[in-house]
Amino acid sequence: MKKRLHWLTQSAVNEKKSAFQQNIAMLDALSPLKVMERGYSLIYSDDEILIKTVQDVEKGDRIRVQMTDGTIHAHVDLIGGKKDET
Repeated sequence: MKKRLHWLTQSAVNEKKSAFQQNIAMLDALSPLKVMERGYSLIYSDDEILIKTVQDVEKGDRIRVQMTDGTIHAHVDLIGGKKDET
């Protein structure tokens, strides 16, 4: 009985450990730094607000582009949208 209890306990611990490692892998894949390693960047306004759409900026705005290996500071000269792609 003692061996069975030990085996059941060890089995439960291994199961939880495996689930925990899977959760860590999923969180790691979704982390902003991992996403940026795949070629994406984060763009911030001058007041450090995340820019999510072209409507968040105006011509003449200063922006900061955060990439995996550094930062680019830029000035908005031209804004295009989906209607400009046709």
